Amino acid sequence: MTPDTQCIEHAGRRPMCFEQVHDAIEVSLRRALSKRFDDIRVRRRGDAIAPHELVLQVQVALDTVDPTRKGPGWAALLEGDWQLMRNGRSLLREHVRSQSDPTFAYGSSLGPAAAQVVAAVTRRVATELGQFPGASQPSWQLPKVAVSEFGGLRRGQRRGLTYRAALRSHGPTREPVPVRAPGGVSTTVK
Repeated sequence: MTPDTQCIEHAGRRPMCFEQVHDAIEVSLRRALSKRFDDIRVRRRGDAIAPHELVLQVQVALDTVDPTRKGPGWAALLEGDWQLMRNGRSLLREHVRSQSDPTFAYGSSLGPAAAQVVAAVTRRVATELGQFPGASQPSWQLPKVAVSEFGGLRRGQRRGLTYRAALRSHGPTREPVPVRAPGGVSTTVK
């Protein structure tokens, strides 16, 4: 598994690391999917998956966008692929990309920007899995998520993580599910 810390280096800048990325993705996905699936487990190496179980794979990488490209400040960028599988067959899959507003200073203030894009992408995944029928919109705005043709889950990316969970469906829910931005992504400047 890719480390929970994803470091970025920009010319002329000190290296910056996003920390607790895996935990933020896991918490956000668990929260978004818990009403639809009653048994969510993070799959560890060697865990057996029963033939009827659904497997959600999410592989994403965090990066930054500098002020000269998109706006007056820095932005967090999350890009990657997800797919839902059963018995080794892909049922749903997408390539996703989300960027925060380019209004953040370089360094620790990019942690909340990363939390925004994590929340946006995990909500997109949950929406596609049918998690939010009739749910109310959050009071805060999430960044847009761009969807393109699936590029396949890539192994050996320098930055990124793979989240695998075995899911068992217990049917749709009528109860609205509140969505909160995960606060678990932090940054450090080395």
